[in-house]
Amino acid sequence: MFSQRRLLALAVTMACIAIAPLAAILMAEVMTAQLNCIVNERSDVPCVLFGMDITMLLVSLYVSGWASFITLPLAGGCAALLYLKYLDRKRINETP
Repeated sequence: MFSQRRLLALAVTMACIAIAPLAAILMAEVMTAQLNCIVNERSDVPCVLFGMDITMLLVSLYVSGWASFITLPLAGGCAALLYLKYLDRKRINETP
């Protein structure tokens, strides 16, 4: 059905999709720490970067973390299954 290379590429892509919301939260957390601003669901302090207010961008990055409740199980599970299929095909092809 799929070649080994394609299975591995799909597994890596699905793994990246699975952890993307967590990476967004981490990036927002690092930016708020460096800019000394507070961003939460109740209120926010203006975060200025290069003369532009990026508060709404940071709020969007924080809120995107909720998507990890969907992406981690679904895309992570697909990544695991594809990688196991890749390993199985690799083992079959290496067997003399």
